Amino acid sequence: MSRSRSARSLTPVASGRLTAAGDSASNDSRGVLLTAGLAAGLARCQTCFHVSVGSLIDPFVLLRPVREAGGIVDFVYEYANHAAIWASMVAPEELVGTRMLDRRGQVAPIGLFDAYVTVMETGKPLALDDFAPPSRRRGDPEQRRFDLRALQAGELLVLSWRDVTERDRIDAEHTRLASIVRISDDAIMSLDADMRITSWNGGAEAIFGYSAEEILGKSRDVLIPADATRESRGLCERAVAEGKVQHYETRRLRTDGGLIDVAITAFAQTDAAGLPAGVTTITRDITERAQATRALAESDERNREILDATPDGVWRLDGDGRTDYVNPRMASMIGYSSEEMIGHPLADFMAPADLEIATAAMQNNREQDRAGVVEHALQRKDGTSCWVRVSQTSLTDPSGKHTGGLAILSDITETKAQAAELSETVHFLAVVTDRMAEGVCAMNADGRVTYMNQAAETLLGWTKADLAGRSLHESIHHQHEDGSPYPAADCPLLDVLSTGRALRVEDDTFTCRDGRLLPVSYNAAPITAEGAVAGVVVVFGDVSTRRAEEQQRERERETINWVGRVRDALDEDRLVLYAQPIIDLHSRSRVMEELLVRMVDHDGSIIAPGRFLPAAEQYGLIEDIDRWVLGQAIKHAARGQKVHFNISGKTLGSRHLINDLVHGLRETGADPGLLVCEITETALANNATIAEAFVQELSNIGCEIALDDFGIGYGGFAYLKRLPLSVIKIDIQFVRDLIENPQNQHVVQAIVNLAHGFERKTVAEGVETLATLDLLEEYGVDYAQGFVIGRPAPTDL
Repeated sequence: MSRSRSARSLTPVASGRLTAAGDSASNDSRGVLLTAGLAAGLARCQTCFHVSVGSLIDPFVLLRPVREAGGIVDFVYEYANHAAIWASMVAPEELVGTRMLDRRGQVAPIGLFDAYVTVMETGKPLALDDFAPPSRRRGDPEQRRFDLRALQAGELLVLSWRDVTERDRIDAEHTRLASIVRISDDAIMSLDADMRITSWNGGAEAIFGYSAEEILGKSRDVLIPADATRESRGLCERAVAEGKVQHYETRRLRTDGGLIDVAITAFAQTDAAGLPAGVTTITRDITERAQATRALAESDERNREILDATPDGVWRLDGDGRTDYVNPRMASMIGYSSEEMIGHPLADFMAPADLEIATAAMQNNREQDRAGVVEHALQRKDGTSCWVRVSQTSLTDPSGKHTGGLAILSDITETKAQAAELSETVHFLAVVTDRMAEGVCAMNADGRVTYMNQAAETLLGWTKADLAGRSLHESIHHQHEDGSPYPAADCPLLDVLSTGRALRVEDDTFTCRDGRLLPVSYNAAPITAEGAVAGVVVVFGDVSTRRAEEQQRERERETINWVGRVRDALDEDRLVLYAQPIIDLHSRSRVMEELLVRMVDHDGSIIAPGRFLPAAEQYGLIEDIDRWVLGQAIKHAARGQKVHFNISGKTLGSRHLINDLVHGLRETGADPGLLVCEITETALANNATIAEAFVQELSNIGCEIALDDFGIGYGGFAYLKRLPLSVIKIDIQFVRDLIENPQNQHVVQAIVNLAHGFERKTVAEGVETLATLDLLEEYGVDYAQGFVIGRPAPTDL
């Protein structure tokens, strides 16, 4: 539609009745009403109207209702200011005169047609805050939100709106990080200028024992011991006076009067004018972790000074991008005089990131041949930043040649103040979490990861980029410690999402990137927004060391318990012998047996040697057990039975054992050749000199020596040559799967050939099948024992 038609369309605004806003309308609604009145008053002056309304920062449109059959069926765009045109991404002549419902790309926020009709029919203004148009599906992270105002002005609908999406995002981020502070194990408190406590988190309650109701408003002196040094007492005052973060370790008082060791970080807080307003302290209990340090970096930025609202500035660049004109307000806005700015490029007044934004916007405006709006920061002369909203256009001469650019700048520093303050808080909390030794993760309402601190990345091996947007449960919490699946329905973290209740878990397992299972304890708390659970923050720590220490203590307690039980069994004669038969493979007849010690418990149950012998060896009781076994073996030999018995490496060289042997043989008249003493390769290697002398002495007495578990050590071949061995016992690991394992077959044949070469007999242990028995006979093994031959059974002594 032509510009003249647009001008004529303003006439009804001037002549129509302007409906006053009701008491329920917001201040912004009253602003739109005043704008409509201004439009009516300026209708006689088309130029004044365009200058006044067209320069508004927020989108502003006038709509005329289309009536059919007595009702409103659509609206026609009568007028749109520069901000609305920029939002629509179309030329003015393509917008004015078109119907609202016919447009594919809506200018005004959609979804409110019935509400607009109600405003025209009732005359009541419409005020909506944080409105989300139904242009995207619910939950879309990029959905835009608006504050919208509409009112009737005669025969026209006056409509204005403001995009508040960024504000809501920062609010949500602030809420998330505030939740982290709330559940932090550290005590985080704030003091006012009189050093009275004004904020007190859950960590402070846990460390000092005071509830928030008990402590808020009290002097911080209630936490300082009477004998505290001046340096300790003056920490907060120094933080204010010097403007520096103070770190050191000291002692503080709990509510019960007890002293605790703490590491304190204190830093001054300032008000909007930059003046000291108090102190914030972060206190960590290091009583049980006395050498640990938890440094918290001071904030890199201070709250920027909020400037008063000012008139717009004008800035013009020549064809080379250098300043050739600024009005006095523009110059004063960033602390320069006009003369100081002339001849300088934009780069002299902007940070690189902001310069990139401004340059891209100017290039786009030049290519599209239209005005555009962009927001960025300027650098003041004193180095601070000035946020501006810029309406810029490219300048050309009559021939169309580019001659520069013209920009109208509105100082929006004040409107950015809240965002800056929240960003400062976000930065501070991010510093806190990144300095924590505990890992911190956050997930949104869908259970997907939105945040990880540095400690979480280190502990789990994942980065923020790796897990962002992925299910936290499926990524790190999908299996139990034993590797079995962890159903999502049983996941405590997801339960916090559904119930909104915080929890503490002392012993759980997270899965690392490399598949390792990490033992953890954690706190999980809901992140709430507008009364609903918007996510969960999880603070966790590695408890591997603690768990290992607990297991070690349990093993030690169990070992000590076994020591007492072994002593009692020796004193009460509750040791018994079981015998396992050993057969001659050629005749398949039973020719000897191996004696195996067991313990009888008080209830009559039999205790296997693997449960009590390790404790006996560790605490010096094994020699008493070996001497008892030797005595029983001599009794069997006295009855003409050939028996094998085992000697521990700890007993090798025992004169008591040799004396018992000599005395027993003399008393019973037993043939020492019926006693076969089994000694392992490991025992010989650990006590080489003593062991070899002991073996030689046993051989001199007449006993036979069997080298047990042959093949698993490195010195067996040497012992065959040096020691008076009679028997080689082939270790069970080479026998158990002999039929299926060709490598073990080669090993067994090699051992048999070697033993026979040294004129030694061989015994195969652990024979469990008849096929194995036949194959051993084929290889030339002399003797065999195992479950297929006979299980250990009580002896008849």
